[in-house]
Amino acid sequence: MSRSRPSSAPAGCTNFSTPVKRKTACVPLPQDVPYQSTSSGNPKRQRTTTTVKHLLRSELAKCRHTSATFAEDFLIGERTITREQSLGILRSITEKSMVPGISHDSSERFTCVPPGYTNVIFPPWFCRFANSIAANDYSLANERTSSCSDAIWVPCSRSLPGERNNRARPDFVLALDENPSTGGWRTVLVVGEHHSTGSSVDISFLKLAAYAEQVFIAQPFRNFVFGILTSNADTFITFWRFDRAGAVGSLNMNYGSCSTHGPDGGLTTVARCLHTLARMSASAIGFHTSSITCKELYPTDARCNISTSVSSCPGVADNVQVCRLDNVIFVASGLVSRGTRVWEGTVDSGKVVAIKYSWRSASRVSEGDLYKLAVERGVFGLPQLIAYDSYEDITYGVRRGHIPISLTAANDSIDYSDHMHTHNRILTRLIFGTTGVPIANQMLPPLAVARALLAGLIGHASLYFDAKVLHRDLSPYNIISCSTPVIVPDRANNMICVPGTELYGSIIDLDYALDISTHGLSGLADRTGTYPFIAIQILRGHEGHRYRHDLESMFYVLLWVACYHISEADEASKRENDKQVDGNPTPEPKSPWIRSDPLAIWGDAEPDVVAAHKHTNVIDSTFNFRQLLQHFHPRFEPFCYAAHRLRLALWGQEGGAGGCKLVVEEIPKAPGEQDAREGMENVGETQRRRKGKRVYKDLENLQYERFIKKDEVRPDVNDLQGYLQFRDILRDLVSELEDERDDWEEKEQDKGGERRNREGEEGHEKLGSEKAGKESIG
Repeated sequence: MSRSRPSSAPAGCTNFSTPVKRKTACVPLPQDVPYQSTSSGNPKRQRTTTTVKHLLRSELAKCRHTSATFAEDFLIGERTITREQSLGILRSITEKSMVPGISHDSSERFTCVPPGYTNVIFPPWFCRFANSIAANDYSLANERTSSCSDAIWVPCSRSLPGERNNRARPDFVLALDENPSTGGWRTVLVVGEHHSTGSSVDISFLKLAAYAEQVFIAQPFRNFVFGILTSNADTFITFWRFDRAGAVGSLNMNYGSCSTHGPDGGLTTVARCLHTLARMSASAIGFHTSSITCKELYPTDARCNISTSVSSCPGVADNVQVCRLDNVIFVASGLVSRGTRVWEGTVDSGKVVAIKYSWRSASRVSEGDLYKLAVERGVFGLPQLIAYDSYEDITYGVRRGHIPISLTAANDSIDYSDHMHTHNRILTRLIFGTTGVPIANQMLPPLAVARALLAGLIGHASLYFDAKVLHRDLSPYNIISCSTPVIVPDRANNMICVPGTELYGSIIDLDYALDISTHGLSGLADRTGTYPFIAIQILRGHEGHRYRHDLESMFYVLLWVACYHISEADEASKRENDKQVDGNPTPEPKSPWIRSDPLAIWGDAEPDVVAAHKHTNVIDSTFNFRQLLQHFHPRFEPFCYAAHRLRLALWGQEGGAGGCKLVVEEIPKAPGEQDAREGMENVGETQRRRKGKRVYKDLENLQYERFIKKDEVRPDVNDLQGYLQFRDILRDLVSELEDERDDWEEKEQDKGGERRNREGEEGHEKLGSEKAGKESIG
């Protein structure tokens, strides 16, 4: 079922209120892991299929649909073999005894029964079966060339490697390498999972989804990934298709015989599907190809010599050049997400650029339009945008207008339409002339991190105060450090930053940003952000997104980078210090922060748990907060005082000796509604909670003698004043680190001078000795 494709930027974009979800992106990829144990023990913060499985369940909740027409819409069409040809292939297989368990009788009735369903027997048998079907070549009018015949179904006995992939072993794959254990995830075209005995079908599906995620991680230009789920008790198979809006799957197909039962399965239908999968073109099997050129058939990764054309961006760039994509510098994990990939590339002129591909929400204004708006409104501190373009969407481009047809529920198509209304995404490409390194990179020195934080704060403020655009997604990956400074222009707002100031960094990623001059503060109801750094009241859903919430996220970013900038050598030393003489680990004192991974709960727990943990241990308890500062890397010790000051700037109380308190917004009362605090002095705790539920159900609203306004960071401190306090604190941090650097360089110069003087004196003494020796000989 196909429909005409909609425009890439819908008129009157509406922001839907979305629940905060923990996503697999909360668990960093192996290359991005801040530190990892090298001992034979449990690696810390290791990303495995088990660790992300429960997060995938959250991501795919209500994003999973089945359809009776899956095979016809995605696998069987004009460019696949006919039913008669599939019967001919099955006849050839039985006559040559190519696959055990397949036979036919005199009435041309075929049966297919695997010799066993265990994990040892079934995957090799299935691969032999699928390869036998694919080996029969029919002259098909498809896009696949003869060079594609290397794709082969292979059982996997070991975990597949990958530069950014975690340890995962699918049961079988369709791969470009007959030994995927060597070629790795970059060679995988289709993933397969055989339902294990003792596990539920849901667990097997989540494993399959985890394998699909690995393909997305290893192959940056994937639009979707096919998966196959096989039964461990009968001749049933299910085909799945994973993309950035979720998963669509077939109904169970019974490959046990050749009976023609219509669209719900049959051996011939399965044979036609398997034959098609092994012969698909790059775009048909899930690759984006419209904006790139590649010397290989499948644009799997940077080894394939991929390039793209840089089209002109009205008002930004006027020329057209070819850009070579050199290497991937950032990959976002997850399935139901933007799937951001950032490349470092080189254009014809030799200029190094950053190329970002991401699946933006179709319900939001495009990131490119927001960058252009920022330039028009005089924003500084953002990267230079060279070009931006939009390509296929999911509803009509990736899923081809498919609407699942269920045989069990009449309203499934309605639910699916509602789902796609809120989950449709559009692939977008942006090319930037400003390049840098995210401050999440553990190799950055503290001074570079502090400078980037200051530059990010200034750029964020210019975006908000000059352009009335609120970012709403501050994270260590959305603030970059730049080795070459950007000079603040003369036209800059003096209140935000003095013209001529050097900024060694930039804030990036406007995917979740919102133009509040158009939508107003009422348009900030949807809860967005990178999960560990989301503000408390946003996690709770109690307030719309305000400027102070972005400052709170900036504060969490500082805590995060200071805790996790730990090298392998540091961690090895730390492990030794954590041991007693007898080799037993030193008991850890009672603390809300895990020694090996202090902020793990911010990425792993449910929103209300994370909010409560931040509220209790960062705001309410100064003692617990100081315990967290003890987890800072020794090189980041100057960040401790800055963190203490930032905490007071957000929640400090007048006249309090370092005390902090969360002050909330008051929900406007309905006409005639009594204030929840009135007449409650003498009621019991339970009654007070019940009556005060209208204001805040899990906060004791009666303890607040005052409320905070929408444009305040804390009571009587407006947004601009709050920004200036943050700026001064980070400036002081940068100045302190610069002084330390200068002192260190001076000491090194003194050491060098002393060494040169010493070497000179030793040289003179040696020369004098040699001269004296010669004179004595004479």
